[in-house]
Amino acid sequence: MKDDDFTLAIMLGAMAVECELAFMFFKWTRIDMKMKMSNLGADIKITQGHEDAWEKQYRNWFRITEKLDNVSQHLTGLDLIFTLGVPR
Repeated sequence: MKDDDFTLAIMLGAMAVECELAFMFFKWTRIDMKMKMSNLGADIKITQGHEDAWEKQYRNWFRITEKLDNVSQHLTGLDLIFTLGVPR
């Protein structure tokens, strides 16, 4: 990097984390929905309406800390901040 400017590397790293979080959220939300419906004996097709609702939900989390907390809570079913006793 010219003149030791790491700004671009930091921005690209942040974008990579953001993309991976979004990918994981949508992937595991689809899997979770299919599992719940198969347990009920229903054959579910995920529609564009489902995808749009999930996208709206994800976009409502503005800060990266909100996204990390909510995606981890969605994946584990645990509110880690509450569990660890850390005040918000």
